[in-house]
Amino acid sequence: EHRGGRILHISSGAAHYPYRGWGAYCTSKAAFHMVYKVLAAELSPIGISVGSMRPGVVDTPMQDLIRDKDDSEFPEVQRFRRLKEQGNLMDPQEVAIFVDWLLNETDDVEFSEKEWDVRDEDQRHRWKHYI
Repeated sequence: EHRGGRILHISSGAAHYPYRGWGAYCTSKAAFHMVYKVLAAELSPIGISVGSMRPGVVDTPMQDLIRDKDDSEFPEVQRFRRLKEQGNLMDPQEVAIFVDWLLNETDDVEFSEKEWDVRDEDQRHRWKHYI
């Protein structure tokens, strides 16, 4: 019987940092973070590796909607507007390349030993050539 495989949890800074006006989003992301940890503990004995990665703030339509919010709806909106203005949003294609590398080029132990971060410069040299 063949067992194994990989599950990749896509995390968020909102799982680890409270944003005013985003109570439900932060809470749900924190809950999924715990689901990832529980799955990792429960599935590793049958050869399923469960990993997690943080994509950073990605330039997506969701970010457009966030930046359109009024300060009264989302008090942290200025932070996200500045990220866009300063060109500090992650390119979705670059994040996809990182995810592909993480799923296909790391071994099972490495894949699941930590929460990966696309912005981590110590890791970047390992996957940038994967493009």
